[in-house]
This record gives sequence, C-alpha cells and structure tokens, in this order.
Amino acid sequence: VIVAAGLDSRAYRLAWPDGTVVYELDRSQVLDFKRDVLADAGVRATAERHEVAVDLRDDWASALRENGFDSSVPTAWLVEGLVIYLTPDAQNQLFETLNALSAPGSWLGIEEMATIDSGVYAAMTTPSTDPDSYDQGRGAQWAGLIYNEGKTQAVQWFLPHGWSGAATGLVDYLASLGRAVPAGKGPVGHFDPSLMSLATVRK
Repeated sequence: VIVAAGLDSRAYRLAWPDGTVVYELDRSQVLDFKRDVLADAGVRATAERHEVAVDLRDDWASALRENGFDSSVPTAWLVEGLVIYLTPDAQNQLFETLNALSAPGSWLGIEEMATIDSGVYAAMTTPSTDPDSYDQGRGAQWAGLIYNEGKTQAVQWFLPHGWSGAATGLVDYLASLGRAVPAGKGPVGHFDPSLMSLATVRK
C-alpha cells in the first residue's frame, strides 16, 4: 500500500512477484492524471493495481477496505513525502491507523525529516529580494506547507506497539550504496539530505 502515492510509478516499473496487489491512495485528480499519462504512453502495471481515490483527511481506512484490502494479510506499507506535511497529532493518528490495519508480518517504510533550524526555516520561507534567486522572489513554497514542529520519530512510536526496526539517515544510506550525496548551494531553499531518514519497521 502506497499512502499518498502521488505520481509514484512503482506499480509500473518494478518486477513484482506473481500475485502482488498494489494499492495506491491519493486524491482522484492525481490518480486520474497518472493513469491517463501512462496509458497514453502505452505503459501497463506490473502488478494488480488498485486505485483508492480518497482524501487522507477522510476515512481512508474504510475506502481501502472497500477496494479489496484485507487487513488479516501481512502488508508492506510505504509512506513517502507525507509526514512532513502533517501536524504531530495528525501524524500520530496516521500511525494509529497503520498499526490497526497491519497483520503480524507486515512491513512499514516511512520517510521522515528532522526539524529545520528556525533561522534557516524563516529564511527559506521569506521571499528573496534578488530577482535571480532560486525562488524568484516567492520564498520556498514547499517549506511553507510543512509543519516544522518536533514530532515523535516513527521508530520511537512503533517499537512500543509491537514492531521492531530502525531508522537510517539518507546520507548514510547513500554512502552505503556508493552514491554521491547531493550538495546544495547553501541551506536556504535547498534540500538538506542530512535531515532526512527512512524508518523501516516490521510487526
């Protein structure tokens, strides 16, 4: 299950084992756009793909079940590019739902980001007076959408709920693969990989 799937194309580009069912949750406009673009390109899913058109602020668990999801079967969950846009309470509610829907043997991968320094965050969201700046005088719009507040790290939340696992920093993960770490031109308005990590836990 890919929560807030967006334009993720894993259901189309990965070699899934036979019988794999992939559920993609997102708003209908996003899923419709992706389906139409890939269909026009002649691309077909490599797994049984189920679209679940739902706003995650609504009862997405019921929508998932109505589309054939069976919570008694172990599930692999992916939550990528989402929790930074949630309040601490909304994040915890998401975690509660994921835990309730997960049978023993389930896996969960969550991308998360540490809090941005308040001074850097203020600079990121303040429009630049330089017309040649990266934000063209608008400020980092994506940064203005996130909740830059302290939140419970995923591993700290899930371990007491019967899961095991750990988080890996993005910089360490890239280094383990022999990949170069992206280098920005400075902290303001640029992605800082040292803040990112991937928590992987199993129930």
